Amino acid sequence: MGSPDGAAPRIRVDAAASAPGRGAWLHPDARCLDLALRRGGLARSFRGPVEVGSPDELARHLEAAHAPLTQKRVEEPMDIR
Repeated sequence: MGSPDGAAPRIRVDAAASAPGRGAWLHPDARCLDLALRRGGLARSFRGPVEVGSPDELARHLEAAHAPLTQKRVEEPMDIR
């Protein structure tokens, strides 16, 4: 399935996982995106050709959307007596 004009659908980051249709899960890491692009993983996930646009821009959006998940939590030590 493509867009009405016949172009391949464009990949976008859906951090809320609420967009309709098929999706693909990627780690919030530019290396994972690069590997998916080189091996054709996104086209396989979406079952057809896809338009990526700028891989660097897509990587920035991917990392920014998942930044809260990748930040380390700093916890105060608990004193239990």
